[in-house]
Amino acid sequence: MIRQWLEQRRQKKEAVELVGGANIAISRMGALLEKHPGGYMDESWLPLAKPAMKTAFKIAIAAETNPERIEWLKAGWILLADFQPGIGNTPLSSPPMPSKPTPEFMASFGCYTDMTKTVAKEGERLLAEMQEFMTSRQISN
Repeated sequence: MIRQWLEQRRQKKEAVELVGGANIAISRMGALLEKHPGGYMDESWLPLAKPAMKTAFKIAIAAETNPERIEWLKAGWILLADFQPGIGNTPLSSPPMPSKPTPEFMASFGCYTDMTKTVAKEGERLLAEMQEFMTSRQISN
């Protein structure tokens, strides 16, 4: 009986630590998105690799009871698409429109629009994954 109680207590502590770790990773990702609104960042900037971040979102959603917070977590999961390989040390954002488009501007804008297409495709995949997870957990979308 005492062993069972101790085991349950250990499992509860591990679960609390797991949820806490997931929420820390998600908060750190959120801070990056706030610091670079509308920008695309290198996926190496994420606090965990993308597959681990998806797991963090699953853990956080499963543990969350506040419907509004669940919606924020679902949106965050999709925003993982804003983190792409090969962007480097400087976030990629839409270049400011000059009064007269130059070849340099057009090249920079082309790079941005190409990345936007990549992000949109991944965002669609992430949305489908998130919806499948929510359905499997019988949580309303």
